[in-house]
Amino acid sequence: MLLRDVIERFDVTNTPALMWLARALLTAPGGRFTITKSRDTLRSQGEPVAEETLEAYLVHLDDAFVVRTIAMKTTSERQRMVNPRNGYPIDPALISLYARLGRTYRGASLETVVLLELERRGYETT
Repeated sequence: MLLRDVIERFDVTNTPALMWLARALLTAPGGRFTITKSRDTLRSQGEPVAEETLEAYLVHLDDAFVVRTIAMKTTSERQRMVNPRNGYPIDPALISLYARLGRTYRGASLETVVLLELERRGYETT
């Protein structure tokens, strides 16, 4: 239901890759990720996908208010592009929905709530 809006709105053709990317971001709230490693993981699982496609899917997930990504805070554009980004769900309730059994994400939930509150108050978080 969550991703159906993204799939229909942006006419996504590689649905398994989109679902994998969303699940990877939502199962590790506040965790670091890179598009290259995500592409390599998908390819190793037999799902060929281009980096540009994953980058577009990430933008679609951000536009649909599913996840929010934060780049490293630096003045160097190159460092921002090279270093991993952190992914946060837009709704902290998604953390418990995608949580692995037996794991509590109190720290990640709090970090997500603080990020969302800072953005709501108009602070720059990127």
